Amino acid sequence: MQLSSHSLAEKQMPVPVVCPKCKGAGDVPRSKIGCHIQCFGCGHEFEVMAPPAAGQRHRYKMVPLEPVVEVGHGPAGDQAAAHLQEVVAEYASQGWEFHRVDAIGCLTSPGCLGALMGLSAQQVNYYVVTFRRGATE
Repeated sequence: MQLSSHSLAEKQMPVPVVCPKCKGAGDVPRSKIGCHIQCFGCGHEFEVMAPPAAGQRHRYKMVPLEPVVEVGHGPAGDQAAAHLQEVVAEYASQGWEFHRVDAIGCLTSPGCLGALMGLSAQQVNYYVVTFRRGATE
């Protein structure tokens, strides 16, 4: 497959970033999308997000939840909710709004030894929390 010169130019264009703390603006290389960078103005560390597509109202961030929450004494549901609350509070402090929680089913193969023993693939559910914020934030 050959890339058009237009898509090649897009890949080389820098990505505009705005520090969520001091609102300082600048550009970084596209290779920094998904990486954490430090603001030159205030020193705040934040993640470089891909620029929104034309007409996109929100940016989304998916965060995996721990597959198992250890439960001590007390109702398990309360402790699971408290864990989710901690995750939501952490990302809310970074300007992300909680959107939803989804289960994603993945088939995991048994590996070489397991396959020799006759084991088959099993479905494992992973939970992902989706956060969003305005496309221009």
